[in-house]
Amino acid sequence: ATTIYQQGLAQASDTRDIRLALAAAFRSQQSYDQALEQFNAVLEETPDDADVFAELGVTYQAMGDQTQAEEAFNQIAQQAAADPRKIAQALTKLGNTYRDRGELAAAEERYQEALTTDPSYLGTYLQLAFLYQQQEKPDEALAIYQRAVEADPTSAEARFKLGQAYRITGDLDLAAEQFTQAVTLDPTRYNALLELGRILESQGKTADAIEKYAAAVAVNSFDQNARLLLGTAYRKAGNLDAAVEQLSKVLELNPENVEGAVQLGQVYISQNRTDDARQILEQALSVAARPGPVFFLLGEVARLQGDLPAAEQRYQEALAADPTLVDALLQLSDVYQAQGNQEAATQALDQALQGSSDDPTAVAGALTKLGNTLAAAGETDQAVERYREALTANPAYAGAYLQLAALYDSQSDPDAALAVYQDGVDALPDNAELHFRLGQALRRTGDAEAATTEIEQAVALTPNYWQARLNLGSLYEDANLLVQALDQYSQTVQLAPDSADAQFRFAQALRKSGQSQEAIAAFADLLEMPGGDAFPGAYLQMGLAYEALGQDDAAERRYLRAIELDPQSATAMYYLGDLYRRQGKLDDAISNFEQALAIDPSLAEASLQLSAAYRDSGDAERAQEIINQLTNDAAASPAVVAQAHIQLGVMALEASDTATALAQFRAAKKADPTVVGSYFQLAQILLQQGKPADALKQYTAAVEANPASAEAHFELGKALLRNSDDPRSAIDELEKAVEINPGYVEAYLQLSQALVLAGQENRAEVLLNRALKLAQRPELAARVLVQRGELLRQAGETGAAVSDFEAAIDKDPRNLAGYIGLGETFRDRDDLEQAISQYKRALLLDENYADAHVKLGNAYRDAGQYDDAVASLQTAVELQPDNAWYQLLLGDALLAADQPADALAAYQQAGEIEPAYNQDPSYFIRLAGAYRASDDVEQAMEAAKEAERLAVATGDTGEGALLVQAELQRSQELWQAAIDLYQTVLELNPERSQAVRGLALALEGQERNQEAVVQWRAYLKLAPRGEYIDEAREHLRRLVNSTG
Repeated sequence: ATTIYQQGLAQASDTRDIRLALAAAFRSQQSYDQALEQFNAVLEETPDDADVFAELGVTYQAMGDQTQAEEAFNQIAQQAAADPRKIAQALTKLGNTYRDRGELAAAEERYQEALTTDPSYLGTYLQLAFLYQQQEKPDEALAIYQRAVEADPTSAEARFKLGQAYRITGDLDLAAEQFTQAVTLDPTRYNALLELGRILESQGKTADAIEKYAAAVAVNSFDQNARLLLGTAYRKAGNLDAAVEQLSKVLELNPENVEGAVQLGQVYISQNRTDDARQILEQALSVAARPGPVFFLLGEVARLQGDLPAAEQRYQEALAADPTLVDALLQLSDVYQAQGNQEAATQALDQALQGSSDDPTAVAGALTKLGNTLAAAGETDQAVERYREALTANPAYAGAYLQLAALYDSQSDPDAALAVYQDGVDALPDNAELHFRLGQALRRTGDAEAATTEIEQAVALTPNYWQARLNLGSLYEDANLLVQALDQYSQTVQLAPDSADAQFRFAQALRKSGQSQEAIAAFADLLEMPGGDAFPGAYLQMGLAYEALGQDDAAERRYLRAIELDPQSATAMYYLGDLYRRQGKLDDAISNFEQALAIDPSLAEASLQLSAAYRDSGDAERAQEIINQLTNDAAASPAVVAQAHIQLGVMALEASDTATALAQFRAAKKADPTVVGSYFQLAQILLQQGKPADALKQYTAAVEANPASAEAHFELGKALLRNSDDPRSAIDELEKAVEINPGYVEAYLQLSQALVLAGQENRAEVLLNRALKLAQRPELAARVLVQRGELLRQAGETGAAVSDFEAAIDKDPRNLAGYIGLGETFRDRDDLEQAISQYKRALLLDENYADAHVKLGNAYRDAGQYDDAVASLQTAVELQPDNAWYQLLLGDALLAADQPADALAAYQQAGEIEPAYNQDPSYFIRLAGAYRASDDVEQAMEAAKEAERLAVATGDTGEGALLVQAELQRSQELWQAAIDLYQTVLELNPERSQAVRGLALALEGQERNQEAVVQWRAYLKLAPRGEYIDEAREHLRRLVNSTG
């Protein structure tokens, strides 16, 4: 640098800045004489240059010549009178000179003069506040830093220093506010992030502190203190792997960082990596100025490895290095006790108590250890006294609460234990373990809601507390909150990948939420864990998952493997029997159910299924006998008794004994109102009796009795959809169903239909996409694809619709709706040949599928194959002779096939089947068409007038009926009557092209050709691709030629 600056001096005309830079470079090399030479050279050119005098003063200070430095600074004050900032800078530097010489009063005087000269100069505030801090005047320093921020609110340095001052005076909230402002103004100021982290950690907000420390490390990854703070916070939060990563980096940056080694040693001990801990700690011993904590941790390593003599030696070395290390005495007591030396153990505890008289925490720790010793010896009353004394010494000592409550639990006194845990939480609201233990205690009392609140708080305080997350997931699962349960189990598995219990619960929750394929994969992971292959429960759950996928053979193999591992597993026998019953292997099913009951007679589910199997095999007497035993079993749970009554009710329905069935279903509700099956059965009976409103009440009662039942919300949603034109209430219930059970594909299908009715087609498609991901059985996936295909077809996206229908058929070739959907889509495209082919494919699978015959008939009619259309629709009517709609469609086909008499008979039959048709204008228009085709104009006109009357009575215009009347009048060459009717129709609807055509023809009949020309031209504009376009052009050509 000096070489380049010297080259610049030789070339530049204005050398001031180069000389100043060269002088500064010489000064940094401690070449003070050369630096002074350059500064003086500048002064020769600009004698009043205050900046140069300031640099001279700094140089003299560096040389230790305070007199010359002071003289230079005084020179600035004399020469820079016109510039207050330079005077303030000079006075500040002069104040620094006095401060460095120990003349603190003179320094303060100069700083105050500087502030009087230029109150906006930030440097003076910072130096004066620092002076006050040196003098241990925190209040005065705080006031000056506050003035500094007022002088320059945008200064990150000023806000950082003010934050530190607030922290020193104990005002942490204001300190955090200033540190946050400092980071906002200067995101690279990582020390402010560290300060924020310290404050948050002191407030028990470890997770938030970690976020700040991590941000600081991201700014400066080479700061060992930042990594030490981050690693220590990770250790406190239980994230041991992350702690190891950060603390190892500390030692890479500085192998002699003893605190980093101590923290890393503690982490290794927590991970049971005792050899790694010993290696790190022994390395730290060689450089530790205060080796007491290192010796202590080495004692912990030896104790954990079972080397009690080595542990004793290390604890003694720790005490020799630091006699106040009470923890060493406490652990030494444990070692003596383990060695059977009760006298030495008691002596060590007494020493700990004496040595910690000024430290409440140490006293509480010693008393708690003494309580543990007494409890282990069976002297529980004295142990309780010691724990109570510990809490008196330090009410914030968590260990005493935990040990005292655990002692009460061991004595089967849950109320006392619960009270202690509650006291602990009240005293230490930020202690995650106390919240967790209180939650567990509350759960044991049956207060699941309060338990959930406490364990949620434990997780919030320590997000990596996997045991708390595991228990929280279980609580959510019990409450049917499967989404929340899955979230907790998933995070638990990540935090504790070696926990078989966590993996099992995660996989089981996946299965319960309908994610069978994912559940199987998770159970497979469990089986690969050490000892996992011998876990019968995993095979049972895998079997259930395979059943949900329709893979019965795979399910059977898993159940058999579970029985092989545990031949006395009644549950495995039950599941296998249930599979056999569903497959129709009733003898095998009965055998397995009976074996399950022989192992565990209290397995009520097996009794229920055994009864059902006997009923399926035709032995109703034996079935009823088993169920009666259950209903009379005093030991049976209310839910089991309710299920038994439901089964009795089903058996009564099969015997056509509705009264008995009703009585049984009501008895089921009384036995256990939360078993929703009884409500569903009652609702079905009411629906069959034509009482939909009463049925709806049953579904509503089911939801009220068991609001956590996804099935209850689903059934209520379906009922509301049937009973109301407004789908919003149905949507609410169906959304609750999928919220409770996110894998409920049937609910997604119903919810999608409801959303379509509400005009929310886009959201309906989104839900069908989600259902398709969840539908892992091919048959169910095919149904989802068909419903989505129909939604796309209705939206006019025929290409995507065809893809969905074809995919549905690939997944389930027997899905008739897939073929029908394809046919309808091709019919929309006017590809009638393909449409007819698809309807025929459906009929090959089920020749009695009436709807397929109807759609085939419609397609034939569209194609002009009227005889085929009649044949197909006649088949549909034969299959469902009471279907009035099919009769109407048959009449339409017969009329198109020029069979008006038969068409009229079909229409009349439809009217007899469905009396409501006699109040429908369109029905009489059909009749009018049939009468007209039969040349019975009088009857046709009567029917058309009735259609008009009905339409007007319902508030309609009746234009369709009027058009039919006009056509009839024209067919009788009653031209003026026809013209009047056509004009009335066009007054009601000027866009009615058929009326325009009829009017033109009637005008021609009266030889009003010019007016006819006007109407034919109007027809061409209204219907440029209409059915009669060629006719209109021919009439226009002829009329124009004749009229000119």
